[in-house]
Amino acid sequence: METSSHVINLLDQESMNREWMSANRLTNEYNEGVKEFIRFAVEHAEDPSRIICPCLQCCYSSKVSPAELKTHLVCYGIDQSYTCWTRHGERREEFGHLKDDVGYALNDADTNSYDGDRFDEMDDVLEEDLRDCPEMFERLMSDAEKPLYDGCTQFNKLSAVLKLYKLKSANGWCNTP
Repeated sequence: METSSHVINLLDQESMNREWMSANRLTNEYNEGVKEFIRFAVEHAEDPSRIICPCLQCCYSSKVSPAELKTHLVCYGIDQSYTCWTRHGERREEFGHLKDDVGYALNDADTNSYDGDRFDEMDDVLEEDLRDCPEMFERLMSDAEKPLYDGCTQFNKLSAVLKLYKLKSANGWCNTP
C-alpha cells in the first residue's frame, strides 16, 4: 500500500510543471499553475482549510484558506525559488528530477531576500538611472541622513517616504481622490 502511494506521489511531482511560477501573474499560464498548486496543497495538507502561504508577503508565516491562497499568489506572487514544495507535502529525496543548483527559500528572519529575487536586475536599473541623474542620487543620500523631525532617531526622511510608498503600493492607493 505504501509503495503505491509513493509511486503516485512521485508521479504527481513529475507531472507538476513549475514554469508557471515565473510567468506573468496576469497570464492564463500563471492562473492555471496557481490552481494546480492549490489542488496539490489541499490534497497534501494536514488541514485542507488552512494552507501555508508561500506568497511574497506571507513568506510561509501564515496559514490561509484555499481562496485566500489564490488571492495572495495572484496579488503578491509566489516565491519562485520554492520549486520543491516541502511545506506542502513533497519530500526532497523524491524530487530528484530537478537540477542540482535549485535554491530553496528559507524563512530566515535575518534576511529580507529569497533565492528568486531580482536584486541584480534592480541594481542595474538603479545604477543606470543614477548615471543619468546624479542630482537625484545626491538628494537621496541627503534625505537618508536627515532625521524625519528634530530628535527622531528611528526614521530618516528617505525611510519614511519609502514606507509610505510601500503602503501605497501594497494597498493599491492612487494619487486621485
